[in-house]
Amino acid sequence: MGALVLLLSVGSGCGDDGPSPAPDSGVSPDGEVPGDACDMANGGCDALTSCDDSSGAVVCGGCPSGYEGDGATGCTDVDECATDNGGCSDLVVCTNMPGGFMCGDCPMGYLDDGAGGCTDIDECGEDNGGCDQTCTNVEGSRECSCDEGFDLDADGMTCVDIDECATDNGGCSDLVTCTNTTGSRECGICPVGYADELGDGSSCVDIDECATDNGGCSELVTCTNTDGGFTCGDCPMGYLDDGSGGCLDIDECATDNGGCDALSECTNTDGSRTCGDCPAGYSGDGETGCTNVDECATDNGGCDQTCTDEPGSFACSCGAGYTLATDMASCDDVDECATGNGGCEQTCANTPGSFACSCGAGYTLAADMAACDDVDECATGNGGCEQTCANTPGSFACSCGAGYTLAADMAACDDVDECATGNGGCEQTCANTPGSFACSCGAGYTLAADMAACDDVDECATGNGGCDPLTVCTNTSGSRTCGACPAGYSGTGSTGCSNIDECATGNGGCEQICTDTAGSFTCSCATGYTLAADMASCSDVDECATDNGGCGAAPAHTCVNNVGAPPTCGCAAGYQDNDGDGTCEATCATAASDPGFACSAGRYCDDSTGAAACTVVTSCLQLLTLDPSTPSGTYTIDPDGAGAGAPISVTCDMTTAGGGWTVVSYEDFQSGAAGWSDNRTSTGCFGTRMLGGFGLFASGSVSKSYGLLGVSHSEARIDLTYFSIDSWDGEQAFVRLDGADIYRQSLNQSTGSNVCGGTWLDRPPIPVSATRAHSAPSLQIQAGSTLDQAPTDESWGIDDVRVMVR
Repeated sequence: MGALVLLLSVGSGCGDDGPSPAPDSGVSPDGEVPGDACDMANGGCDALTSCDDSSGAVVCGGCPSGYEGDGATGCTDVDECATDNGGCSDLVVCTNMPGGFMCGDCPMGYLDDGAGGCTDIDECGEDNGGCDQTCTNVEGSRECSCDEGFDLDADGMTCVDIDECATDNGGCSDLVTCTNTTGSRECGICPVGYADELGDGSSCVDIDECATDNGGCSELVTCTNTDGGFTCGDCPMGYLDDGSGGCLDIDECATDNGGCDALSECTNTDGSRTCGDCPAGYSGDGETGCTNVDECATDNGGCDQTCTDEPGSFACSCGAGYTLATDMASCDDVDECATGNGGCEQTCANTPGSFACSCGAGYTLAADMAACDDVDECATGNGGCEQTCANTPGSFACSCGAGYTLAADMAACDDVDECATGNGGCEQTCANTPGSFACSCGAGYTLAADMAACDDVDECATGNGGCDPLTVCTNTSGSRTCGACPAGYSGTGSTGCSNIDECATGNGGCEQICTDTAGSFTCSCATGYTLAADMASCSDVDECATDNGGCGAAPAHTCVNNVGAPPTCGCAAGYQDNDGDGTCEATCATAASDPGFACSAGRYCDDSTGAAACTVVTSCLQLLTLDPSTPSGTYTIDPDGAGAGAPISVTCDMTTAGGGWTVVSYEDFQSGAAGWSDNRTSTGCFGTRMLGGFGLFASGSVSKSYGLLGVSHSEARIDLTYFSIDSWDGEQAFVRLDGADIYRQSLNQSTGSNVCGGTWLDRPPIPVSATRAHSAPSLQIQAGSTLDQAPTDESWGIDDVRVMVR
């Protein structure tokens, strides 16, 4: 608030030089003034002046400061603002008032000097004016600027590093890498083959390597300079490039004998090679090739039988049955029979250049023309035998099978009649067959396993002897008999038994369903009924009596039995099928009244998913989310969820600014101010106990840090009441959260009333509320002022400090 200037004074009239009395002033024509003339209409003087009738005449005082004229003729207000803006700063508005004037509030960036003037505030003097780097104070404000290499951000305070490399590679050579640094950039090193011309990476100049020592290339090749390097020419024929510019002589002889004939010697020379002569037995030379001389082409090489030409030579050899003589040219006959009988099994006969093997009677010469194989006489016409022919070495023998005997010619076989002796051992009938006999039995008997005795046949053992399967077959010696048909069937065992359908008469006596079976029948009931003990009547089934009729577990699910029909399923009172899956879930209202359902501390009932369950609540905001109708009050929460920390009791504010606030602290200072940097409290003029107060706090600030109970949050809210007391004249009141202003205001003594007992006005309490983004585990509140006088002249205090998070 600007300065309020009231210029009030009361004039005093002395001597005889006062003004003449007004016509109606009560003064008599002779100049006499009746007593107490000033008591009526101030003796005719202006109401702002004094009236004096002590001398017998009315004397009016002078007009007070801020007015012109005199007390007798009247006082007129002076418009101070009409001259030089009333002495107020040019930055404010001067407002004329009766007997004075008022200067308006100084604009932002200026401090009210208490006399209408505005003093520029040096914003750079505190926290560098919020600037990141350089702060320059200007009239009514400040300007932020940045060092070279930085740009000022859009917020006008933050300095953002310039990426010099983003433009023209930061001025570095195109051959190097530009690396941005804080406020500058660095150029990389010029690559191999380039010289750093300026020494800073901005100019890389190609080096001509060929200008020195032919670039290191062999003297046999040409060095060619290239950008950043050089190349060596190809080595001449006969030399190999060593990969580093040098030329190595190639040893042509090391590969394919240098191209010389393989029979000649290759000799390496510098850059080439020479070939030697061909060896004996060959014509030509090593360069053009060595050709073999065929000695056998002339007089068979002097050989008796075979001449074989060989590379550079020849050899004589003899045919089979001959051996080469010692002259290595003639051939001598070999007597094969003289050694090992020539390999013959029986007889060996020598021939010129060979030999022959032969065999005696009953043998034939084998395919190897040496061994003698036995002749199998049985292989031709069975050797003349009627039945069996057995070959023997050099001969054979005939024989007969069982039931026959060899005839006198030692080849034919005669039959033997076994039945002629002891009936062949048969119990009943014996029949002779060529070479054997057979036993047999009469009807009703079967041949025993010994193929001689006769066993009685059990006709009943096969197909029940032809009797109906429902009857009994009884075996007799050589025959069988059939029993009678069982109850429920008609006919005989021999002719067959037919089923009687009992259900065709009176439904078999069944109440509902009669099912005929072979030889009998059964009664049954429809779904929803069960067969009674008499096995004919049907009783209704109470499905609800078993497993609650499949409706789900009680008490949540209900089952109503229906006669002969499926039961009707439903949900009990307090339960509902929330998600349409046929399952009845308890609502939280039901759970609350269920003695078996209780949530432990820090857990609250939640039925938002369709079933009541205990949910861990970590904050008041989560509690409000679970139930938007949750009122403000004291609740138990578990800030770390399933962690080791125990649940805690907190106050939840469910109404302020959308609700869901966890109250961390509330201080009315009735029991002191623990934790504050200055914990002096007072009770006085405002009827409450506060931190600070009249005569205690002036310049400076007090602070306190608060732990936030481990509650996860994204916002913090601060509420408090700020008291400014006595003669403030433009100083600032402020409150900070974690070092940042949430309230700052210049205050003056032009409003309020005197409630603290001094001579100055005290402003009404100022409510301060602020919500800020916040997620740290603690926060700090700082309150203070820029007062510049003693607390006995001007002071401040705070009360009802409340810290909340959500």
